Parts: sequence; structure tokens; C-alpha cells
Amino acid sequence: MFEDELDLAISQIENTLDRELAQRLRKPLCTVAVAESMTGGLLAERLTRIPGSSDYFLGGVVCYSPLLKVQLCQVAPATLRQFGTVSRETTLEMAKGIHKLTKCDLAVSITGVAGPGLENNEAKGTVFIGLHYANNTTVHKLDCEGTRLEIRERTTTAAMMLMKHCLTEQKND
Repeated sequence: MFEDELDLAISQIENTLDRELAQRLRKPLCTVAVAESMTGGLLAERLTRIPGSSDYFLGGVVCYSPLLKVQLCQVAPATLRQFGTVSRETTLEMAKGIHKLTKCDLAVSITGVAGPGLENNEAKGTVFIGLHYANNTTVHKLDCEGTRLEIRERTTTAAMMLMKHCLTEQKND
């Protein structure tokens, strides 16, 4: 019973976040593009749940392989060799790369380890989310717990919260 109530509460919070972010992206219009690895397109799906999302959502790239990170998101091969696919540096270059590719106002990138094991010596649940907005690029590191799906869903929610915060902060400046 409690788990059903918890699932409903989480769903309502996510729905509210989705709508609030959509409002902030619409006024004034702020276009978005995403470069996703670990989340496999979940962020793009979440951003397009709201009717009218085509007003602000340009599209995205699911660059699961290192090759696509290089070819589509302009991550330098040297960055991948030195820091690995799950790193602050790779996430930063992915955000800048998808921005350059799409000319969006807000670019979001995600890399991480959803499990089951380690990647680049990073533990399961290690996540990096990059934001490129107003000529600034920031990367946020998260440590998530849960199943593979829970980590991916929590990462998507965290990315949307960071996007909302970024847009709110800029509006208040």
C-alpha cells in the first residue's frame, strides 16, 4: 500500500516539474538539445511529454558509444583516453558539442554508470550532468542509488531540476 502511495506522490512531483520546466522554456523561448549516454533517451522522452514541447525542444543524440561521442558531440579522442567516458571532462565536451551542433540556447549532457559494475573506475550510480547556457558550461556530479532503471530515472529528474534552476537563476540576474 505504502509503495503505491509513494509511486503516486513521485509521479505527481515529476509531472509538476515537467510542467514548470516547460513554462520556463516557453517564456521567453529557450531552445533545448540533449546529448545522452547512460539515460539512453529518457531525458528527451521526458522533455517531450508535455504538449507543445516542439516549441522549445530541438532534439537530441543518444551517444552510448565512445565513437558517437566523438563523431556527434565533438568529444576529443584524447579526452576519452585520458579521462574516460564517465567523467566531468567528457560531460563538459558533450554539452558544448551538442550546443555547437544544434545552436540551441540550453544544452544538456549526461554520462554515468547505471550498473551493474564499474566503468572507468567509477562506481555504479556515478553520474555527470552537463549544462551549457549563456556561454557558461557547468558539470554536476551525482551519486545515485537504486536499480539500473531507478538510477536512470533519478538522473533524468535531476537533469530537469538543474535545467529549471539554471533558467530561474538566469531570470533573476
